[in-house]
Amino acid sequence: MATPAPQTANGHVEQRSSSSSSQQITAVRETLYRSQQKFQKELQSTDDASLAQGTTVEVLLDFIAAERLKRMPHQGSRYDKVLRYAEHFVNQVLAFEDGVSSFVMGHMQSHALERAFGVFYNLGLVLAFFLRNHDVFGSSAEVRHELGSSFADLLALVTDVATFYRRRHSDMKTTSVTIDFDSLFGKTIDSFYNRKDTVSSAVWTYQLQKNLDFQTMTVDVHSIRRWLSPSDRTVRRLVTNPLGEKSYREEYTCEWFQKPLLDFLRSKHQSLLVSGQSGSGKTVLSGWIIDRLQRPIGRKIYKTINYDIDADIASESSSLSMVKGLLIQLLEQSVGDVALYKSLADVFELNARSSNIEEVESALWRVLDTALSSSKNLLITVDGLNTGSMSEGDAANLVEKLGVITSKHTGARLIVLTRPFLKSPIPDAYQFTIAREQVEADIRHVVRAILHSRFGAQDKEALEKVADATTQKSQGSFVVAILALQLIRQASLTEHQKQIGTLPQSIPELIQSILKNLGSDRSKLILSWLLVAQRPLTISEVQGLLETEPSKGKVGDSVPDIKAEIERHCGPLVTINDGIVRFRHVSIRDSLAKIVNPRDAELDLTTRILLYIKLRMTRRVEPSFEPLEPELAEELFRTNHLLEYTARYWLLHFRQSPMYSPKGSPSVTGDFKNAFPDSTALTLLEVSCWEVESGAKVALDMHFLALQLRQTILGEKHESVLQSIINIATISDKLSLTEQSLTYYYKATLLSQTVIGMHSSITYTCATMYLKIATHMKITSKSDRTTEKERTLKYLVDTHKHKGGATDEMSIKYNKMLAELYIAIGETALAASVNKEIYIATVERYGQYSTEASKASQNLTAVLHKVSDKEDVVQYSKPVFENAERTMKVTDNRRVQATIHLADTYESQKDFLGAEIVYISLWRRMTELASKESSPANHEKKIEITLLYVKFLRRHNRNDEAAGILRGLWAEYEHEELNNDTTVSQLKIVGKELKAVGLATVALSVFSSLWVYFKRTNKHTSPEAADTAVLISETTSSSGAGAERHAPEGVLREVFESTSGQKVDINTIKTCQTLSGYYIGREKWTDAIKVCQQLLKSIWPTLLSNQGHDFPKEYTDDILEIATRLATCYYKERKDIDAEKTYLYIFYATKLNLRIQDRQVTDSAKHIIDFYVNANQPDKAVAIYEALLVDYRTTLGSSHTLTIRTLYTLGHLCQKHRIGHPDKYYLEIVQSLNKGKDVLDQESMEAATILSSFYYDTQQWKQSQNIFSLLWNTFTLRGKDYKIASDFAETVYQRYTYILEKELKVEYTVIYKITVEFRETCVKVYGAAAEITVKATMTLAEVCERSEKHQQEAINIYEEAFRFTGTVTAGTSLAIILASAKQRLARLYISNASSSKENSAKAVTLYGEQFQQTRETYGSAHESTLASLREMILLWRKQNTTQLTTAAERELKTTTVDVVTRETDSRRLFDAAISIATTYVSSGLTEQGWVLLRELRRQVVYKDYSGAEKAGFRIDASYYRRTYVFIVSFEETLKGNKRLNFSVVMASLLTEIFLYERYQVSLKERESFEIVLLNGARLRTFLLEHGRQNEAIQVEEEIFELFIKGIASAVKTSRQTTRVFFIILLEELGREHHDSHLGNASCIAGNERIHSLLEASKFQEAFDLATCVFQFVHSHRGYHHAHNIGNGFKLSLYMAGRGVKKPTDPKLQGQMIDLSKSILRETLDACKHLQINFLQMQTPELNNLVALMGDQQNYDDLEWLLAELWAARHTTSWSSTTVVWIGRRLVEVRFSHGHSDAAIHLCEDICYNLRRVWGPLDATTVEFFNLLSALYATSSRHKEAMALHEDLLRQEISEDNEEPVSPAAAARAMSQLELLKRCYARQGGFDKEVDSYKGLVEQLKDVFGEEKGWKEVQNVDKWPSKGADKQGLFVKPTSWEFSSEKESTKHRNILKRGSGSGAWSVLSGDLKVHASATVNQEVKV
Repeated sequence: MATPAPQTANGHVEQRSSSSSSQQITAVRETLYRSQQKFQKELQSTDDASLAQGTTVEVLLDFIAAERLKRMPHQGSRYDKVLRYAEHFVNQVLAFEDGVSSFVMGHMQSHALERAFGVFYNLGLVLAFFLRNHDVFGSSAEVRHELGSSFADLLALVTDVATFYRRRHSDMKTTSVTIDFDSLFGKTIDSFYNRKDTVSSAVWTYQLQKNLDFQTMTVDVHSIRRWLSPSDRTVRRLVTNPLGEKSYREEYTCEWFQKPLLDFLRSKHQSLLVSGQSGSGKTVLSGWIIDRLQRPIGRKIYKTINYDIDADIASESSSLSMVKGLLIQLLEQSVGDVALYKSLADVFELNARSSNIEEVESALWRVLDTALSSSKNLLITVDGLNTGSMSEGDAANLVEKLGVITSKHTGARLIVLTRPFLKSPIPDAYQFTIAREQVEADIRHVVRAILHSRFGAQDKEALEKVADATTQKSQGSFVVAILALQLIRQASLTEHQKQIGTLPQSIPELIQSILKNLGSDRSKLILSWLLVAQRPLTISEVQGLLETEPSKGKVGDSVPDIKAEIERHCGPLVTINDGIVRFRHVSIRDSLAKIVNPRDAELDLTTRILLYIKLRMTRRVEPSFEPLEPELAEELFRTNHLLEYTARYWLLHFRQSPMYSPKGSPSVTGDFKNAFPDSTALTLLEVSCWEVESGAKVALDMHFLALQLRQTILGEKHESVLQSIINIATISDKLSLTEQSLTYYYKATLLSQTVIGMHSSITYTCATMYLKIATHMKITSKSDRTTEKERTLKYLVDTHKHKGGATDEMSIKYNKMLAELYIAIGETALAASVNKEIYIATVERYGQYSTEASKASQNLTAVLHKVSDKEDVVQYSKPVFENAERTMKVTDNRRVQATIHLADTYESQKDFLGAEIVYISLWRRMTELASKESSPANHEKKIEITLLYVKFLRRHNRNDEAAGILRGLWAEYEHEELNNDTTVSQLKIVGKELKAVGLATVALSVFSSLWVYFKRTNKHTSPEAADTAVLISETTSSSGAGAERHAPEGVLREVFESTSGQKVDINTIKTCQTLSGYYIGREKWTDAIKVCQQLLKSIWPTLLSNQGHDFPKEYTDDILEIATRLATCYYKERKDIDAEKTYLYIFYATKLNLRIQDRQVTDSAKHIIDFYVNANQPDKAVAIYEALLVDYRTTLGSSHTLTIRTLYTLGHLCQKHRIGHPDKYYLEIVQSLNKGKDVLDQESMEAATILSSFYYDTQQWKQSQNIFSLLWNTFTLRGKDYKIASDFAETVYQRYTYILEKELKVEYTVIYKITVEFRETCVKVYGAAAEITVKATMTLAEVCERSEKHQQEAINIYEEAFRFTGTVTAGTSLAIILASAKQRLARLYISNASSSKENSAKAVTLYGEQFQQTRETYGSAHESTLASLREMILLWRKQNTTQLTTAAERELKTTTVDVVTRETDSRRLFDAAISIATTYVSSGLTEQGWVLLRELRRQVVYKDYSGAEKAGFRIDASYYRRTYVFIVSFEETLKGNKRLNFSVVMASLLTEIFLYERYQVSLKERESFEIVLLNGARLRTFLLEHGRQNEAIQVEEEIFELFIKGIASAVKTSRQTTRVFFIILLEELGREHHDSHLGNASCIAGNERIHSLLEASKFQEAFDLATCVFQFVHSHRGYHHAHNIGNGFKLSLYMAGRGVKKPTDPKLQGQMIDLSKSILRETLDACKHLQINFLQMQTPELNNLVALMGDQQNYDDLEWLLAELWAARHTTSWSSTTVVWIGRRLVEVRFSHGHSDAAIHLCEDICYNLRRVWGPLDATTVEFFNLLSALYATSSRHKEAMALHEDLLRQEISEDNEEPVSPAAAARAMSQLELLKRCYARQGGFDKEVDSYKGLVEQLKDVFGEEKGWKEVQNVDKWPSKGADKQGLFVKPTSWEFSSEKESTKHRNILKRGSGSGAWSVLSGDLKVHASATVNQEVKV
């Protein structure tokens, strides 16, 4: 059956070649393509989707190995076959490499093939580009043609290359061949790339048409490419050539960087800094990196872009050139990326209009940043930083910028190769420094290559010696090595050996030596040119320079072989590649710069290149405003080799020469003058060359200097001078340098008239360009500039008159401009003269009655009015009118215009009567005509003329007459049906005029009729209808009565809908306001929202999209009102988010676009703030105020009313809602208004008051002092004036003195002084009898108390105060003050040194009275009563009398009982307890307090009243709960605990009561043993935690007796051991959150204590306790709970001595082992019962468990467990090693347990699979073979055991064994031989011919004979046939672990032994073999 032809992605049938080879390749691709598509479809959206893209051989073979080791298939099983087939298939794929090797050339000619395959590789990238854009294939016939042609080009190239290499194959076999690939195949390659460019352009066009408005595109991609690329053709070749010098490197070099590169790519770093000294090979290494990244690395494919800063190319050594270079590569890689195109197009346009090159560069970096965001696996390489003209600082900044940009995008990475920095610009970069030892091998390879090219296959030993010596001399520098060899390049190999050691080691010394050898002047000349050249020179340019002789002013002799000439004179220091001459290395340039005088070289080079142009450029080009056509420029560049270089760089060289001085005029030499060309073509080329290279701004400076030179050398009147002036003018115009461009356009105009001619097109263009700019200038007076403009206009008028006569249209146009100029500068006479000329010419051209003539007449008469030439006005106006009246109908517009013009003329001359006569005459005639001939046109004209007359009347305030005419006019049409738009428009004007004269009702009638017309004719959506609707709305508002009838909702809605879609004007806005207001008035919020949105969408769209903050430029207030309405409606509709966005947008828009003090800003702020306040979002309101405040401060000042008002509002708002820091606003008010004064301004009083409270409350004492000081001064000095309230004054005093005294610790005198001031000020402000004054008096007394000096004064004040007692009402505040005074007086009586017993008695009496009064007033529990009690008790105790002491005890007990029985509030009980207990302690009655407490607790907690009678009180049961808090607080205070917390105290007491009650209930009700134990444990723990040891012991004893009874049947240990277990169990159960299950608690507690006992070597105690725990847990089935399984295993491990210390007593050890077994047995039974999955255990735990079972020889359970693990091996994540060792332990336990067959079978499987994966001689494999042999031997299967060892020994001597002979291998073989010998003895002979074994032993002795022990090996015939020892028999393992932390054995996957470094993958439908011959194979295919 025929196979259908394959189709490409777009459906085209692929043509098959007749060649069988081609058919095979096509078939492979078909099959592969279908398979790949099938896999992708099958695996899409699955975890294995990535498999469709293929994998590597390494990964596949590792997978097979892992699968085999996990499954361990039996030999010959189906799955074993599957795995073997897989291995075979992979090996066949690998064999493909060998199969294609015969089709390619040998590796010896790789140098000849390198360029070819490099080209093929790049062509392949182009093909990939075609495939990526296959969707454009069908877009046009041109694209299809180019694709077909490109394929033809490729086919031709491959054919030609293959044929050529085939023909040269025989030559290449014997000699090294150099092939000029470009000259042979360059034409075909260029054709291919040109077609690629065509297709690329088609792709761009296709994508842009799909994604953008193609018609609006102003920049094409080609222009962007050209702008981003270097403009210099040679530089472009150097920068963009993918196969330049960097791509060439010697074989085997740079490969050492593979690992660092891979390490970086696998790391998390995004930047790699590779630093190395100059000459260390960084540039070649960067080429290697780029080349290496073309292939997958680390299983990833990277895209690369790179940039090299070349010290030889000055223009490309900047950050701007770098970003351009990177972006052009991204653009080429991203064909069709519209977003990237758009970004670059924007910057392109910015560059075109901007002179700021920094701004353009910044924009380009932003584009790069954005472009990288979508990158994936992109790697940027940068080389050459920190070299040439770039300073280290600039280089560091540039690297830092690149690093910052790259770090933002995970898909991009950066590699920078540079000289070392002092400090890394990218601190977190992956750093790599090139060390000498790393490059020495590469240097040796390079040196060998050079020597091989010179001496071929001569003495290799000598060549190696030279290579070694040169490498050593280089000291890690390639440059030193190469220059050293270049220095002796003419020497023989023998001389090389002799001289290499004597050569200099530094680069400068080597260069000096080379220059000395070269010797010629021509050498120095060429090198000096290269040194100062702006870029490397081509050989043609060097030839042109050599042939030019400046001293003679002529072209010298031709140089026949320029390449040979350059190599002869400069070869050691330069290279010539692709026709370009350059230094071998930048260090050579640096060294020459110190030898050669660069300024002299600049002078010579400048003179030569200019002379070359002067002599060679003979083609004349006229001055022009346009650059040379590209084709012409290209032709000139091609025919004049130095022209392009000269045009671009001659002025740069001139600036660096001695002739140039930046401060003065240039001083040119005679040779320079003679050499200077007069070519206009060069001047034209300078425009495009300089601007592209340097930017317009820099280019302009260059043109100024060029002009200066041309004027100096060529004179003022020269065409090239004119061209320079034009260049300056056009660039100045581009840079918007208006004055400068005008000046030079004017100069060009004048010079062009002289040089070229008056009527030249260049002269004319200069004038028009001047005028184009000058037209926009505002001219108000005469100046030089107006003179220039006048002369220019006259020139243009004369020019057009010369061409077309006086009536020429352009002549009239420029005359009009001239007249306007004269009018602007006040030359009205001249303006009149010109206007007359215009009028005459217009009449002659268009006719006397033409519109143009009429307009000219108007202009003329307007000027004549200004010159007061009335006669001329009438003269030029009246004939027009009379002629119109005579020859035209009254309806003719021209007649109407003539009439209006004449009337205006009369009116301007104050001849109002004449004007009115003209109007009436026209009106009358039109009215009569309309009556006779009633046509629509006549009526329209009648209305028009009537309105003209009406407006005339209104201008002269004759409104009544106008109203009458209008009313009559409307009466004629009121009842007529309107039929045309013109009449309607006119009647609308009538309505407006009626409205203007006050006839609003009539006007409304007019408008209503018009609306009926619009509705009837279905034109209600027209602009006219909209305007009419607005007029209806406005008129309705003014007329009132008819509003409801004429302005319904429907009308407004329809009108609005019809106008909102059009350009918004005031009518639309007014309609919107009216309609939205209508809806709002009726609370139709949704309708109002729609209306407002509809309008704002048209006029303020960013408000709705919330983008930017632009501002409407028209109708601002109206639009703001509508926007605010919208926000309000949102809020009313509960759309808070929309409301907030709208309010905010309005606020920021007004704030950014208006003045901050403008009403609109204030209003918008108020709206958003009110919204936030209403929405309970004060923090956002604060943010708005803050924004306002900043602008208020900046614009208006800190003390402005708005600023202060805002500060107050902010402070109040923050204070009210507790947000932010309100104090800062109040402080700013005080500081702004006070300005350093001691007394506050009254406006700042409120702020100071609030601020004082804030500082006081937040304890900011220093700030408090400052503000209170101001308040105090203000009170004392302005208290009466400011009317300060008394309570405020009191607060200020109290706080001020507190701060001074308590916090700032001022002296007493200060407080005394302030208090005196306080009293005096109160008397002055409030009067002596005021309450505040009395308080001030008392305060003064209190202050006096504190000083012995003033205590008598205090007593006097107090005693004086008692005089008010009779007149003060009890209970008032004043009475309270006086009562307090009594207390203080009593204290004074006692403390005063002069007091007597009488005073003491007075004091006791006063205290007693005060206490009784307080208790009667507030009750016993009140804090005042308790404070008074404390003072009284302390006073009594101070008297030290028995009577008062007894009274004190009695009073304290009475008060306590009173509080406990009367008070119900817990908080007050808490406080009272503390207070009374404190009084007990402080008065020395603590013991009495404890007696009272014990009695209270006995009665309340334990209900014991036995001591009640003696105590004298009894607490009833109803008071119990309320007294709890009192008792605990009282007790804690007596203990001295001062940090009491009410919640803690209450919770503690309730807990105790709760626990006690639960415990008692469980005892009384005889609840279960477990519940009693749990309740008792918790109570005991509580009591111990609270220090109640005795009570805890009591509880413990009670429970223990119950515990002994409860476990008597289960636990048989001693009472002492049982008590230990009991105690730890109580401790565990007593934990707050412990599970109540006794089994769980006993497991946890027991294991912890047992472990600690074992570690303390208390083995007997540990064993006894473990026995007790196990018995107890067993009785409670504790291990049958899943979470206790681990505890059981752990206890079993402890008893087995695993992980803990072991006893030395064998008996005890045996007992512990027995116990361990019992525990483990119990635990395993529980596991099986609970169906526990052991795989859930961690591997270390399983390992310990297996080891434990092995130690116990519990083979039943061990085999079961290992079998479970083995069965689950393929479902776990265990390593292969773990799986293998689990298998080993299973084999061993089965064999130990007597299951030998199963053990041997499993061991055979493991051995088989290990052998296939790790190899037969792997250490683990050998161990398993030994184990299998032991199993065989123990099972008497000696033949099989013998075969195993024989096989292993034969593997040792096998040819496939690549392992070298070593002691380890010899020992391994010896071990196998010994085991074989024992098998022989046990068998009693060999299983086959003896000779076979003899030969084996002899071979082994041959291989290992020199190794230890092998010389003594006996021959097999001397082996004993019996009496074998036990070696080689199975021995049970001493330790059964299957995993060890020390395991570090590494295994080699032998499945990969044939894979090498190759890998296979499926990429783009091709099968590729990535190996050493990859390129050759692919090209052959």
